[in-house]
Amino acid sequence: MLVNKSKLFLLAISASIFLLILVPAHAFFSEEPKIDETPDIELTVAAASALRPAFEAVAVRFQEKTGVKVVLVFSSSGNLARQISHGAPIDLFASADTGYVEELIEEGHLLAETKEVYANGRIVLASNRNFAVEPTCLEDLLSEEVDRIALANPSYAPYGLAAKEAMVEAGIWESVQDKLIYADTVFQALQYVQSGNASVGIIAEAIANVPEVSSVPLQGGLYNPVEHTLAVATAASYPEAAVNLAGFIGGSEGVAIMEEHGFYNPAP
Repeated sequence: MLVNKSKLFLLAISASIFLLILVPAHAFFSEEPKIDETPDIELTVAAASALRPAFEAVAVRFQEKTGVKVVLVFSSSGNLARQISHGAPIDLFASADTGYVEELIEEGHLLAETKEVYANGRIVLASNRNFAVEPTCLEDLLSEEVDRIALANPSYAPYGLAAKEAMVEAGIWESVQDKLIYADTVFQALQYVQSGNASVGIIAEAIANVPEVSSVPLQGGLYNPVEHTLAVATAASYPEAAVNLAGFIGGSEGVAIMEEHGFYNPAP
């Protein structure tokens, strides 16, 4: 009996999709990126601003290993998610909030099988070194000597939301409203503190290591974990190269780079 070739093809595709669903996300990637022999490949990565120093190092190393150029676009996770939702062309999204990645997966903009939580971030209480008083805890922000407190906008910036959660938990949120200066990104909040436009800020630990700023870690129990999550775009121009990059970031070498820049391995 002759077998219809189109039916065989459909069965093969269905089986492949079924197997892909069964594979856990972390197993989708290879830690060692493949050398791509296609010249002039360029990947666009939309990344949370707290990732700037770490991802700049990642991009350099990945290009050295593969020849693939990585173009980095930084902003708050919420702003980037909105741009991707409206069709911004990217190959990989690296958010500081799992929720934004999941929303874009539901909308069909990101591939669910490539979603991976690859790092955790923490917040610190940062102050300008020229400031007369160096706060060491959130309660110090109630002092009259602290007149301006910088943080990323909690509405769309995960590190800003973590800062708000910490102040709410510490019982000072309502009392400091008149002192708050909202920045578009956590990196801009750092710049406010660096320049002295804000004497104090609550920012990502990963970007706090700058000469003008001193910082004190805040207790993790004051805020929800800042989970850095990535996924490859459904419309990636070079999907294999994008998957290679995602695997490199979540692999041993990428994790080591992330740890050097103030990030932490997520709990297994």
